[in-house]
Amino acid sequence: MDILKTVMPVIIMLALGKIFAIKKIISAETVTGIKGLISGALLPVVIFNALLAMQFSMRSLSLSLLVYVLYTIALFLVLKFISPRLKYRMSGFLMLGAEGGMMGYALYTSLFGSEALATLMEVDLGNILFAFTFFIVLIKMANSDEKDTKKVIVDSLKTPLVSVVAIALVLNVMGIGKWLMSSQIGSLYTAVINMVTSPVSALILMSVGYELELDPALLKDVGTVSIIRLLINALITLVLLTTGRFLIISDQLMTAVLLYAILPPQFITPIFIKNTKESSFAATVLSFYTLITIVGFVILAAAV
Repeated sequence: MDILKTVMPVIIMLALGKIFAIKKIISAETVTGIKGLISGALLPVVIFNALLAMQFSMRSLSLSLLVYVLYTIALFLVLKFISPRLKYRMSGFLMLGAEGGMMGYALYTSLFGSEALATLMEVDLGNILFAFTFFIVLIKMANSDEKDTKKVIVDSLKTPLVSVVAIALVLNVMGIGKWLMSSQIGSLYTAVINMVTSPVSALILMSVGYELELDPALLKDVGTVSIIRLLINALITLVLLTTGRFLIISDQLMTAVLLYAILPPQFITPIFIKNTKESSFAATVLSFYTLITIVGFVILAAAV
């Protein structure tokens, strides 16, 4: 019964999203607007609050850095040795990184509640740094006519989410987060944050379900990329659980590590792809891998 309480709301929201698409209850433009609201306002608030409340230590920073380094090394190896051998040029970019904000947060909070996001951030911080440094710069360069590498890098670092992460980290280090939570306005701040962020998980899952599409013509190549991604993430997780095992000090943190091993690629990836066939392929990979994630999440939730 406990596993059903966790998994069924996730499945129902995904299914509702797809029903809304099939029945045309909600238009694609509306979902685009909802996603804009999530990525432009709600999600930055969630991340800001989680980072502000996070208790940083050499251990937590070391875990974040280890995730970042492993993702970065793996991406360069994939782009050099694996991606050139596959049909679609963007395949390598679909093998590394995880969709934490638009998927991982919703799944993790369904297990442990929103107050546990600070624990998840120990893993996701490394993922965020990876996504907005090497990953976003390299994929923009691969899909841009812009020859000025410095300009591409600067533009990538100007995104609102990068600013939010930077501000939250500075305030945390300065002790503002701890002071705020213990002050008289701490309860007011928490009430406002809870009001703003409470619909995030439901909206994210509904949006994901709405856009689930599987193109049968692409499934062979999609399957190949998905299998390679699973193997790469399994290897990264194995390294985390061996060389970095002493950094994982709780069951909730262990669950976070395992969850990131099964999450789909970043949902923003197709946005940067100009070629129509490549973009369609990327979208199909995201949809297919989201289904893999749900199956994996059911197994993970049953084991927690």
